[in-house]
Amino acid sequence: MSDFRRAIEAVPRESGFRGIGPRGMFFFYAAVRPFGPKQILESGRMRGESTLMLARCFPQARIVSVEFDLDSTHA
Repeated sequence: MSDFRRAIEAVPRESGFRGIGPRGMFFFYAAVRPFGPKQILESGRMRGESTLMLARCFPQARIVSVEFDLDSTHA
């Protein structure tokens, strides 16, 4: 857990954030970390906070983030 906290401690928290939060990201991190992913595909990047958390938690991985909502104010 301390590795996870260090990885995400500098990730800014935007007001009104509606994407995956630290608890959801920790679940993902704990489930996926043992496999040492080389690539991660993320769908629905919203404001990019989870993308930044993924990059910090899995620095060795190539991360592809796709936003399908062309009308999103954050895309």
